[in-house]
Amino acid sequence: MLPLITKMSVHPLGIFNYLRFKDSKNRCEFFKTIYKYNLEKPFINSLFIIGNLNGGVYMTVCGEITEKMLRFWKPNKSDSSYIITLPFRRSIKVIKEARVNNKEEIKEIICGAVRDLVERHNNIYSLTYGREKIEAIEEFANTIVDDYYEGICKGKKGEVSKNENYYASTIEFLVLKNYMIMIKIRRNRK
Repeated sequence: MLPLITKMSVHPLGIFNYLRFKDSKNRCEFFKTIYKYNLEKPFINSLFIIGNLNGGVYMTVCGEITEKMLRFWKPNKSDSSYIITLPFRRSIKVIKEARVNNKEEIKEIICGAVRDLVERHNNIYSLTYGREKIEAIEEFANTIVDDYYEGICKGKKGEVSKNENYYASTIEFLVLKNYMIMIKIRRNRK
């Protein structure tokens, strides 16, 4: 517990970096244990309380990014951290590497990069097709640029790099939380 508290003192979302797993089997074992002993609600609530102590704004942006990303990208619970956060990380890569400063142009480049990513993984991860997919990707790009890059990072590429892992970890957590909620809803319907 001490390393978690120490990490939180550096950044309120630092705790989410400790939710990395060696492999998908390890991830599944972790969540099975939490659900076996009915710890999911206290565990998730504790993480959100800790994350919101000083970082409520960050959680809101992460929540928006996650919500918009899940409209076109639906990874499996057992997927690696890399796959779960791939659209976010691809967007951040575009922001860091793009040699343009025009906000609208950055959004368009992100849309193209994310659309290419979704098309390549179309059979596995894509949820929507046609116009809905394009609109979902546009909303995602708007949130990344307006709320994350321009808002949180103040338009500084150095800040984008500095915050990338915190946000990726938090987005991964929120995706997994969303997945667990969906499982509970399906169980309750039966």
